[in-house]
Amino acid sequence: MSDKRNSEFIKIETIRSSIHETRNQKVILDADLAKFYGVDIRTLNQAMKRNQDKFPPDFVFPLESQELKALISQTVISNEGRGGRRKATYAFTEHGALMAANVLRSSRASQTSVLIIRTFIALRDEGQEQAKVLNKIWDKLSQHDEEIAGSRNF
Repeated sequence: MSDKRNSEFIKIETIRSSIHETRNQKVILDADLAKFYGVDIRTLNQAMKRNQDKFPPDFVFPLESQELKALISQTVISNEGRGGRRKATYAFTEHGALMAANVLRSSRASQTSVLIIRTFIALRDEGQEQAKVLNKIWDKLSQHDEEIAGSRNF
């Protein structure tokens, strides 16, 4: 495998581990998105706030304290009281991550956004495949239960 493909794989795996689920949505936190796009968190969030019309609530939203606490164990967010962030942490959906790349207008953000979107799509596809397998298992179990119930009637 070429070095380019190998580094792309590593980036995709790193991105994959940075995507979390909250509010029944797959999201990437502003700190991770800023790192991938090569900007600091403040720059990312300023760009988002300056272009609020491009970031509706289904693209980006601030995390509530209990949501943030639930994600602390999954991320490198520092705990409160230990010099943690003083401003809100934002969660970007797939569409918000793409829009952020557009408003940042850097070549790195544009290139990286392709990998981020592909990772979101791959996770969604995996979820759909898992749902299909679970439905097949459920159907088999239901059929089996019906057969058992039918054999008891004899």
